[in-house]
Amino acid sequence: MSLQINTNIAALQSINTLNNNSTQLTNALNSLSTGLRLTSAAVDPAGMTIADSLNFQSTNLGQAISNGSDTVNLINIADQALQQSISLVTNIAQQATQAANATQDSSSRQALQNNINGLLSEINNIASTTSYKGINLLNGGFTNKIVQIGAYQNQTIGIGIQNTAANAIGWVANQQFSNGNTTGSASEMANAVTASTGALSTNFAGIGVSFAANKAFATIGNGDIAINGVNVNVFGTSRTQQLDAGNWSQAINAVSGQTGVSASAQTTVVGTKGIQAGTISAAGLLINGVNIGQVNVGVGDSGGNLVNAINQYTSQTGVVASVNNNGQLVLTNTTGGNIAVQSTSNTQSMLGINNTTTNLNTTASLGITTAAQSFYINGAKITLGKFAATSGIAISAANLINTQLAAAGVTGVTAIASKGTTASSIRIVANNGSDLNITNPGAAAGFLGALGLTSLAGATSGAYLANNSYHGTITLTSNNAFTVGGANNGAFDAYAGLKSGTYSPNVNLSNVNVTNQNSAGLAITIANSALSALDKIRANLGSVENQINATVQNIQVAQVNVTQAQAAITNVNFGTETSKFSTMQVLAQAGTYALAQANATQQLVLRLMQ
Repeated sequence: MSLQINTNIAALQSINTLNNNSTQLTNALNSLSTGLRLTSAAVDPAGMTIADSLNFQSTNLGQAISNGSDTVNLINIADQALQQSISLVTNIAQQATQAANATQDSSSRQALQNNINGLLSEINNIASTTSYKGINLLNGGFTNKIVQIGAYQNQTIGIGIQNTAANAIGWVANQQFSNGNTTGSASEMANAVTASTGALSTNFAGIGVSFAANKAFATIGNGDIAINGVNVNVFGTSRTQQLDAGNWSQAINAVSGQTGVSASAQTTVVGTKGIQAGTISAAGLLINGVNIGQVNVGVGDSGGNLVNAINQYTSQTGVVASVNNNGQLVLTNTTGGNIAVQSTSNTQSMLGINNTTTNLNTTASLGITTAAQSFYINGAKITLGKFAATSGIAISAANLINTQLAAAGVTGVTAIASKGTTASSIRIVANNGSDLNITNPGAAAGFLGALGLTSLAGATSGAYLANNSYHGTITLTSNNAFTVGGANNGAFDAYAGLKSGTYSPNVNLSNVNVTNQNSAGLAITIANSALSALDKIRANLGSVENQINATVQNIQVAQVNVTQAQAAITNVNFGTETSKFSTMQVLAQAGTYALAQANATQQLVLRLMQ
């Protein structure tokens, strides 16, 4: 070893080693004191970048978990409010059902309506006041909202709550149609009668729906009417079919499972003026063919005698009588059956209700020269042979028709010969509200023409109806828009009053009215629709809550894994780092000793110089 004074190579080497060991010892001390492997970017630049990205993800996942928790709290508030609204709607439905019962009168129904109005106000109050941190939830403003439920953009869940106010739920398409089957008038029937003498000839021209003499009849058959594309079988057994509003509603309801449209019917007759005092004679008033009998009537039926007299025959007539606030007589058939009224001029003056008997007038011609043929009157088979031009033929024909009607059990329909023993015309009268159903089951062509039904002279089969009674209304109801159409628009417009077209929901929960039996029935449907709407909103919120909970559970697992990955990069391994620290500590001590020895070697030069 050469001895040098100016340069102590050994000392320099020892210093470098000592400095390096000191740096590593310092780093080890920092890691052990902070618990971090990455105490600076210089330790591991790539690892630091990955660790920061993982920390970003972990932090945002934690906030997403918090967001989910906040949203669940919001949903719970809305859910409890919806539950209360559902309870109120159920209460409304219960009271509407009560009001729809026949045991209720106008005063009790009004009391129920007042209570329902209060319930509607509370439903509106819930809709307007339910909020979360000042955010209204049920007034229609909380729609198309986003829940940030992930660490990055577009990791979201949509949420929205529809308006639950009374005027926003319970939508129902409710369309009322006047049953057009009964629009014929007695004067139109009479216009078909012409003065003539000679043998009997039945002239049915003028029967039908507002058709004048000798004009074509309107007929209707299966497929002529369709609701939401589903054919309605309105005719059934043609010989006995009655096309009053009640029968129409039954036919429509028979396919309601396919159409989603239900029908109801009601016939209401209101006097044109208040009831006047007087006496109705023993045969002065017949309703649907039932004689009401003698009645002493006060002004506005103050004693209730008229109403009681009519209502004692409700089981036979299907008609319920009442008096409105204006003192007018109201006749109601809640099933939609027609109401026929026969009354004297005195009774008409007292009650303001006109006669509505359906008359089929026949006129004389040259007689029936065809072979014996049969047709049907309201299902009763009527057979007529050849008739020559002889006196009294109308009486004979009327008797023959009545005998066959009676044998078939048909009531309410009578053939009447004109006065006089040599009368040449008859009338077929329906006084019980039923249609006059004239059916030709397939007789020889020209037979009906030979009977005087000139507009059907070439027909071989068909059923033709006329009715001059008070007719009802048909109400179609659906939770959704519905269409009315069919192969024969003219037929269903004329007979049922059903106008072709599309009908959208037009009433809602705010329109609930139980002050009469018919509207109370509609109120039940509206309440059911409102309940369905609220349940749908609530179910959607429940679905969102379940989605959030499932997402949060997944996020919690992901956050743990991300945090673990970050920790593996940033956190120190105490076992490894402690071992390293011990090594560096020993090396630092050894380096210090070595440096001291390196400096001591310079003293050998002094000894040589002594």
